[in-house]
Amino acid sequence: MEPSSRRSRDKSWRVFGLWPARFALIPPFLLLDIRITALADSVLIDTSVWIEYFRKVQPYFDKTETLIEEKRVCTASIILAELLQGSRSDSEFVALQSASEVFEVLEADHLAWVDAARLSSRLRRKGKSVGLADCLIATLAHRSHCLLWTLDKHFKLIRAELSLSLYSA
Repeated sequence: MEPSSRRSRDKSWRVFGLWPARFALIPPFLLLDIRITALADSVLIDTSVWIEYFRKVQPYFDKTETLIEEKRVCTASIILAELLQGSRSDSEFVALQSASEVFEVLEADHLAWVDAARLSSRLRRKGKSVGLADCLIATLAHRSHCLLWTLDKHFKLIRAELSLSLYSA
């Protein structure tokens, strides 16, 4: 196999955004069942819950702390971007940015964006307007088989369309 084609294949493994560096040499199809099982118990915490956590609002603060201690928290790049966008200082920005080193980060590949756009389009045709970012978050949670914890009510509309599993505190 040519080095260039191997490189493109290696990149395709990382498209899922689910492979830690220590698994880089193992093809994802061998790890998929392991990763899905591991993420099935994880909770993707939406921006709305993180905001309440950072404000130390109960019960969100304590429940999030428990999930962190249990190592059940995952995040997504789009959620990190939303949080970073709302940072009030450079130090807060850096602190939020470090979350990508602590939690499993779900990345959106091209197909995730297409699935999110399809979901948004289907909802819009039914008269329900949900932003593309939230459709992407729901798509990532659904594809990764993890629970989504959110305070945004429109995720209930998405749940009916996508068979999304929501976490309740």
